[in-house]
Amino acid sequence: MDIQKIYFNKFAGAGVYTLQRQHEVCSFNKLLFPPETNLIFGPIDIPCQATVTASTTATNNTGGKGDVSKLTMYQYDMTTACNDVEKYGVWELAKQWLQRNQPAVYSNIRFYKRKVMMLSFADQCAWKGLGNTGCGDGHCMSWHRVPPSYVAEGSWGATSPDMTALFHELGHNIGLNHASRVYSTPGLDTSVYGDVTDPMGSGYPDPTRVKLGPVCFTAPQAYKAGWYSPIDNPDYIDPMLDGVATADFNLWTLQAGKTYTFT
Repeated sequence: MDIQKIYFNKFAGAGVYTLQRQHEVCSFNKLLFPPETNLIFGPIDIPCQATVTASTTATNNTGGKGDVSKLTMYQYDMTTACNDVEKYGVWELAKQWLQRNQPAVYSNIRFYKRKVMMLSFADQCAWKGLGNTGCGDGHCMSWHRVPPSYVAEGSWGATSPDMTALFHELGHNIGLNHASRVYSTPGLDTSVYGDVTDPMGSGYPDPTRVKLGPVCFTAPQAYKAGWYSPIDNPDYIDPMLDGVATADFNLWTLQAGKTYTFT
């Protein structure tokens, strides 16, 4: 599995769908995903079951340093569970590996805002990916199941991570929620992932479209992300729409459950 080829443009070739290109296109270059600031490490071998410890140093009353001891942080078992203790236990082991093998990067870890962990042994996890929604000043975390633990839909193949799921979780990191759908039923049933036009819902490209370009966030999500702005001129001609004029539509004139076509 060559992560660079699905992450970065220069390893994938012209016109090939990558996570970097998706950020460039969908955000109009407002949020980038370049290789220089998105470092890849691994594979890292970690145990499926472990007690994760950290070193702590006692301080005596005179200000001197006391004995170094081990503090238990997490006890996890990925063979039987997939809870916070498993996710953050794996993250702590990844940090410790980085501290030993890449000390310069580890010393600046706070400057790398988003941290993505790809798990090939997470069979107990019921999700493709999971991410923090909004991150504040802390680490921006996301976890992803990758082959052989999870095999993505036909869009990506049996050996590749699901790139739309990656984009989805990174969308959570910048504060976006799921793109849901409310049905016109008596109880107004809601499907959490029901918007088929948005990667924050179930807007996944089928295999025939993967190389034609990314599926981007819908206008409300992209507006929340700060990527899109409203068009305040009803006579504006969008050059990307072959000269078709755009304007506002009054929602109260649209009937629920009826399909409309705008040209």
